[in-house]
Amino acid sequence: MRLRLLIRNVSLIALLLSPLFLTVGSLIYGLMSSGLVRGGAWSVSVLGLAGAFAALNLYLSFIRPWIYSLQTSGSMDGYKRASGAPLVGTLLVVISVMMGFGDWAIAAGGLLILALDVGGTPWFLAAVSRDRSFWE
Repeated sequence: MRLRLLIRNVSLIALLLSPLFLTVGSLIYGLMSSGLVRGGAWSVSVLGLAGAFAALNLYLSFIRPWIYSLQTSGSMDGYKRASGAPLVGTLLVVISVMMGFGDWAIAAGGLLILALDVGGTPWFLAAVSRDRSFWE
């Protein structure tokens, strides 16, 4: 039973961090190949779309509630929470990095977007990391 739980948890962590691993691998490959690999315009466009979704998630999670609390003298009474587009930014980063694998600029942009996209899998892992009921 314990081994089964360990395998499940390690597999889940690997799955949730796989976009990060892919992007770091692409960055390392791109830096080692001296910038010879160039992604196409499609990979840049998809990465820009991922950035837009990351900005939306960041706005809805942190900026919008902060603005509301400023307008209502710190009170959050009556505030209606809005969900962004979870996983969409991460999936678009994965698609973009796969399309332009080895382009260090796309990989660096993908890492930045993964760090800012609070609806992505690395942030989900950070959010549930202390929740014992999730891991048992």
